[in-house]
Amino acid sequence: MEASLVQVIKAGERARAVDVLVDAFHADPMLRWLYPDEAGYLAHASTFMVAYAGQAFELGTAWRLGDFDAVALWLPPGVLGSEAANDVVLETTTPDVAADALAVFGQLDGDIPAFDHWYLAWLGVPSARSGRGLGSALIRACLETVDAAHMPATLDTPNARTLPLYERHGFAPTGQRQVGSSPTIHQLERSAR
Repeated sequence: MEASLVQVIKAGERARAVDVLVDAFHADPMLRWLYPDEAGYLAHASTFMVAYAGQAFELGTAWRLGDFDAVALWLPPGVLGSEAANDVVLETTTPDVAADALAVFGQLDGDIPAFDHWYLAWLGVPSARSGRGLGSALIRACLETVDAAHMPATLDTPNARTLPLYERHGFAPTGQRQVGSSPTIHQLERSAR
């Protein structure tokens, strides 16, 4: 895949991009812990995703590969994931899950690097296209923007199966967080290039 196939997601494409992410994260440990039943997941996952990193659409840092073969929402330096996601969790999960979720999110917030960096909030490939290198192609193209600015990048993932993907692209584990019944969230960082 060529970087020329990567485009900023336009306003009219936002819903399609979110649909890709909802499909891609269908088995995500964190989202399925928050929303274990199918109806709850389908009703609330997109709201949580947009609440957390929807700023990427407005900032022009939401990218797609080809015809939505992969979608990535990045937050540029100085922009944090929105606390509105906490409100979504409080409104859409059980009280015990919400308490553990907010505690682990609070730990992650406390670990945000003090230095400027890019943050990969969501990277997803439609399940029917998974395993074809599309996520790698998109992350490589996005990292060109990060590298052109000579900036580091960070991400958090509750899915240990994705660690090799990110490590192939220069990310290294920096820690883990877990509270109560929450899944373990792996923290990764990629040095400036």
